Amino acid sequence: MVKTKKRIKKLFKKRRKDVEGLTDGASKHLDKHVFKKISKDNGHTSWRFIISWLLLFVVLIGGVGIQARALGRYYTGSTPVGGGEFVEGIVGDFGNANPLFATSAVDTAVSRLLFNGLLKYDDSGELVPDIASSWTVDERGTTYTVVLKNNVRWHDGTRVVSEDVVYTIEALQNPDTRSPFNLSWRGVKVQSVDENTVVFTLPNPLSSFIYSLTQPIVPSRILGNIPYGQLRSSDFNNKNPIGTGPFVWSGVINNTSQGDDLTQTIRLSANENYFLGAPKLSRYTIDTFDTQAEVKSALSGGRINAATLESISELSSTDRKQLNQFNIPYMSAVYIFFNNSRAPLSDKNVRNGLIRGIDTDNLRAQLDYPVTSVDSPFLRSHSTYDPTRVQAATSYSDADALLDTAGWVKVPNSFIRQKDQKPLEFTLLSEDTPDFARIADVLQKQMTERGVKLNVDLKEGKEFQRALLNHEYDALLYGISLGADPDVYAFWHSSQAVPERFNLSEYKSPVADEALESGRTRRDVDLRSAKYRPFLDVWSADAPAVGLYQPRQLFVTNGPLYNFEVSVLVTQSDRYTRVHEWMINTEQTTLIVKK
Repeated sequence: MVKTKKRIKKLFKKRRKDVEGLTDGASKHLDKHVFKKISKDNGHTSWRFIISWLLLFVVLIGGVGIQARALGRYYTGSTPVGGGEFVEGIVGDFGNANPLFATSAVDTAVSRLLFNGLLKYDDSGELVPDIASSWTVDERGTTYTVVLKNNVRWHDGTRVVSEDVVYTIEALQNPDTRSPFNLSWRGVKVQSVDENTVVFTLPNPLSSFIYSLTQPIVPSRILGNIPYGQLRSSDFNNKNPIGTGPFVWSGVINNTSQGDDLTQTIRLSANENYFLGAPKLSRYTIDTFDTQAEVKSALSGGRINAATLESISELSSTDRKQLNQFNIPYMSAVYIFFNNSRAPLSDKNVRNGLIRGIDTDNLRAQLDYPVTSVDSPFLRSHSTYDPTRVQAATSYSDADALLDTAGWVKVPNSFIRQKDQKPLEFTLLSEDTPDFARIADVLQKQMTERGVKLNVDLKEGKEFQRALLNHEYDALLYGISLGADPDVYAFWHSSQAVPERFNLSEYKSPVADEALESGRTRRDVDLRSAKYRPFLDVWSADAPAVGLYQPRQLFVTNGPLYNFEVSVLVTQSDRYTRVHEWMINTEQTTLIVKK
């Protein structure tokens, strides 16, 4: 590095001497051949010499300027620097930044920027300390001891202590709080040993428990005096949230929108005292939108810096060229969920007939990017995945036979099967995105070939979220986040088969329940896989859903985004893992060229 700097200085000195030499030489020639000659010769000759030497001056000065510009381009360049406001567009509503309640895309994004958990996922999807400095697990797998870092402070300047962790977990556990994350903490005892140490004691081993420690922590000093039943309505949630994260709450603005809907602008400022270092960005703003179409319009117009999109294929080529695309593998799965509580999909034979009549390869072919197929309640990367226990393969003859067995038969002069003079018909709900729209269209044609009338209901933004939370569908095309651990209790256990929970098929099976309860308590990989086999067998036989593929998160930005290097996502908001290092501004600086 030092030698390179000396070489650059030497080169500049040489260039300067060359220019000085040319200037001295030119001065002597001017004195000898111009000024002295002018005094001797007549006016006509003098003017000829003056013009000639003026031209020489122009050439000399032009050459020096060109050389300086060339050297400037060679030894200067753009370097990212801090500062600036980053604006992200997200579809949905903002209602609650409190991580005890945040579940929507907007709420979880704001919460992640304001709060931290004991642990977090790094760029590769591995668990690493966040506000914790270390953790240990006893031999039985029932006692977890977590030690906190001593330099983490709340946004109001007070230090984070173990009592904050204890309060957070007890608030989650209390039924009056009505937290959607209550299930993860049932039966767990939490105790403060000292200011920096917390001990979690489980009634039984739970292999997935370590991932629960990513739950963000809230301040007991501020919320501790509020009754649990009133936490949902506290001003802390959306007027003055105080966390430990890289950004500090500035405020929310309600914007006028069409109809009765409002959009919002959530403003955050850099936390200069952030324990991982002050963020490079000065401000982080989230603008909410009603639909993805509005988000894309804002991107095209340069109103926002970034957004998560399903696809950019419908944007103009000019718009696509100005966007940077980050395709991030997502530890989730897209399924067609059959609502087992609604006829005709409440019939096991109908569900099995439909599965065998669906060509999943053809559905995946509708995507304009490569994906990994899903054919089980587990991902292929999960240790419990069993390739011999997967959903039934496509077989049109088997599909027809099963539908006939269920009483849905073909009748003369009709393409649609009937039973008791009623057509075999159901409605598929999905979010109105390009990927899902194409898949739904092809699925509709496949069902028609099997004598089934499929109605497709594509909803956008808030309307879709409402229908999803209330389980208002016969079937659902949707993706769920499975995470790094194969604990799928939340998606298939009968206790979760209610609105606002994640058993989206409303699937109920005593065999599945027992296997799910047993499998999640085992730490040994082989034993855990063995415990899950009955669940895999009954899941395949009952056919509550059709697995399709692992999706990606398409994060796009207007212009470059420096230090964004996420290689896999476990949860949607994990894109913020290194948000405190993000930069969007640049400045011209001298570059050191290495040979």
